[in-house]
Amino acid sequence: MSTHKVEVVRITLESHPNADRLALVHIHGWQVVVGKDEFIDGTLGVYIAPDYVVPQEPDETAKAVILPSILEMLSRNCKLVDARHPSGEGYIRGYRIKVKKFRGEWSQGLLLRAPFNSVEGQDVMQLLKIGHYEPPIETTAGSEADISPEIHCPKFDVESLAQFNTVLHSGMEIVITEKIHGAQARFLYDGIRFHCGSKNEWKKEHPSSIWWRALETTKGLKAWLQSHPGITIYGEIYGSGVQDLSYGLKNRDIRLAIFDIWDKNRFLSYEEARTAANHLPWVPELYRGSYTEERVKNLIDGASIIPMAGHLKEGIVIRTFDELKDPLLGRIVLKAVSNTYLERA
Repeated sequence: MSTHKVEVVRITLESHPNADRLALVHIHGWQVVVGKDEFIDGTLGVYIAPDYVVPQEPDETAKAVILPSILEMLSRNCKLVDARHPSGEGYIRGYRIKVKKFRGEWSQGLLLRAPFNSVEGQDVMQLLKIGHYEPPIETTAGSEADISPEIHCPKFDVESLAQFNTVLHSGMEIVITEKIHGAQARFLYDGIRFHCGSKNEWKKEHPSSIWWRALETTKGLKAWLQSHPGITIYGEIYGSGVQDLSYGLKNRDIRLAIFDIWDKNRFLSYEEARTAANHLPWVPELYRGSYTEERVKNLIDGASIIPMAGHLKEGIVIRTFDELKDPLLGRIVLKAVSNTYLERA
């Protein structure tokens, strides 16, 4: 489960290789380019990762660190979007933080001065009213919520590799698949009826719903679910009208790519899942073998390998070949989003 947070961090300034007036700051696996005179080495700051949303009109508390000069800079470089309020209730209007290159070095996010009396490691997402952006899914007819099935099907979300960059280690057997830019989906047959849902909710049956359309148009999916009652398939719906990357599809044509299977109380291992549903469409596999940092980095950017896509890929998903857990992370499944993709946000 992804845990969104905006953390107070200790700042260590490093030299920028191509600019005397700029410096680099590394936070976990992220890198931010800052002005050399903006921060003092060893002091605290607030790190805001890409795809978080800084309020356009901060309240009095947030104004102490989100200064007018910062808002002006964001207004020139970032899009105004709506994001869910960190409390979970309502939405905020603000600037979506993105990735940008400065003199040849990627700057992944935003670094602010820390609030007065804050401490290292503190989550100030609620304090500063920072939201997290989720791309809007098409909201045509058929997106109404339905009641949840009695069978438990966990919400699926994935943490960033940059946040948990020490979890993977040399010699660990991994699988890397392409991260598709679409709408997450869940499919289940409970023995009586089918259930189709997004990441956050189940959807009422409707011919215009992309989730129910995917159930009907994905060859073999309904038959597989009926022969495996109580088991949930997770996948990504992509194509024309779903997101701004259409993968070469037109006229509201969609496809489904499966990425996981939940068997009542556990996720199947990668090989178990692929074997159990090998005739169904899966996310493209980019690599399987021993983990190396270089291998992962080389696969994050680049073009999608989905046939006829003709555009960049969103990024990659890394998982262990056998199901392994980390004490802090839990199940070891991590995502790494392409800098090129984030730069265009």
